Amino acid sequence: MQEFLLHKIYGLQVWQYLGILGFLVGGFLAYKILGWIFNFFLLKLCSKTKYKEIFETYIKTIYKLSSLIVVVYLIYDNLEFLKLGRAFKKTATTAYELIVPLLIFGIIYKLTYVVSDIIKHLASKTNTKFDKSFASLVRRTLKVIIIIIGIIYLLNYLKIDITPVIAGVSIGGLAVALAAQETLKNFFGSITIYLDRPFEVGDWIISPGFEGTVEEIGLRSTRIRSFNNSLITVPNGKIIDAVIDNMGKRNYRRFLQFLRISYETPTTIIEDFISGIKSIANEHKYVVKENIQVSLHEFAEYSINIRINLFFNVPDYLTELELRQELMEKILQLAENLKVNFEKANRLFS
Repeated sequence: MQEFLLHKIYGLQVWQYLGILGFLVGGFLAYKILGWIFNFFLLKLCSKTKYKEIFETYIKTIYKLSSLIVVVYLIYDNLEFLKLGRAFKKTATTAYELIVPLLIFGIIYKLTYVVSDIIKHLASKTNTKFDKSFASLVRRTLKVIIIIIGIIYLLNYLKIDITPVIAGVSIGGLAVALAAQETLKNFFGSITIYLDRPFEVGDWIISPGFEGTVEEIGLRSTRIRSFNNSLITVPNGKIIDAVIDNMGKRNYRRFLQFLRISYETPTTIIEDFISGIKSIANEHKYVVKENIQVSLHEFAEYSINIRINLFFNVPDYLTELELRQELMEKILQLAENLKVNFEKANRLFS
């Protein structure tokens, strides 16, 4: 029986083949057992936190990768038992030093989703779209950082020096530097937007060169939907240098109108008309009562002008449009009841 175990097949003895098979079977069993242990303890640990559901979403991938790291280490640490020679040991060492760090990077990469989801969970309590989009920025930023570190480690492990590639050609090096400068400017621009919060997703903003509703704040640029329904993409580096008029941050939305009525309108009707408009405004649920201004404004060439200045307390532009229409219809109905005649603005001759 012993002679059979020492018999060579393709350079390896039978016992070595059996040893390799034993390592594979043992590794598989160890992977399953460790996976169960890690899963049990991680779930128990996470159950004590406020973010149990978030951790449970990604725990499967994390415990599998963790189990694999331990199994790879145990197999590598016991390879000498098989006496496979220096060449095999060198190859195994190379593979081990490459695989384990990549598995660790995989765990860290998956943890970026955990961090992002926790931020998103915290943002959901604030009811701000800005904080919710900040979570996606954090995730993308962490992903980029981890990928860059992983690539640098891999190139370093393969003994590839990237310095000559970047600095070898002066024009090429300058182009890379300029491109990186613009990229960094946009990246720090996005960070500035998230910290300073000049606007958030859903806000209507006005700036020289663009106007519309913010749809997405990205890592490099911000996307704005114009009122022509076109999509404007603005680099974040330019946005932080621009003057932004954020119409979405208004506390109240102004309603300013000038009504031109005929000189033939009796004074009593004018008084009743002004009083009626004030009553309509005061009875309106969304009109700010402290700032209602309705009064005679001026004697124009062909009309007496009444100035209406008030504010709506509403959250968005569409609601504002609906309330403007509602208020204007009531004013027109009042004018019809009082027989108030409006003068055309473009009249040239009496």
